[in-house]
Amino acid sequence: MKKTYITSALLMAVMAVSMTGCGKNSSVSENTSTSNDTISIYDGIFNVTTNKDGFHCENDEAEGTITISGGTFTINGTSDGIQACAVLQIDGGDFDITAAEGLEATYIVINDGNITIDASDDGINAVTNTNAYETAIIFNGGTIIVNGQEVSEIPQSMMGGGMRGGMNSGFGGGRGGRF
Repeated sequence: MKKTYITSALLMAVMAVSMTGCGKNSSVSENTSTSNDTISIYDGIFNVTTNKDGFHCENDEAEGTITISGGTFTINGTSDGIQACAVLQIDGGDFDITAAEGLEATYIVINDGNITIDASDDGINAVTNTNAYETAIIFNGGTIIVNGQEVSEIPQSMMGGGMRGGMNSGFGGGRGGRF
């Protein structure tokens, strides 16, 4: 399994040129940081502006895991702020995300952190990308603000994928959205 460890110095290099060695070439006009299997971020300061996803992790087997333990993130993307095909786990950090969807994965676990999302679609979206995990959003701690509203829990009534319905599970959809 290929692992990609992102440091703030590496990401600053990515912003200046295209990124290679992490699954595919990526420039600011595409996903800013892409890996096939795993992205693990432990700390750093990340200022990301992209025409697609800020951080993106997936491969041909519909897998891809992003784990974030800390750091300061300012992400402005036209698609997803942070998207993992399988698992997205946030254990800490400060996040200011403006995107169509702030966080997206099949299985999302938020254990800690300060997360502020301004989303035009779903703030946090659990979508079926892989059969390896149940679709779920688990909120164990931290602070989450989606489109100006603080979220203290993620009840089933918030599931449903923004305005789309169907198999997706999301909340905070559509600026002024679905609380």
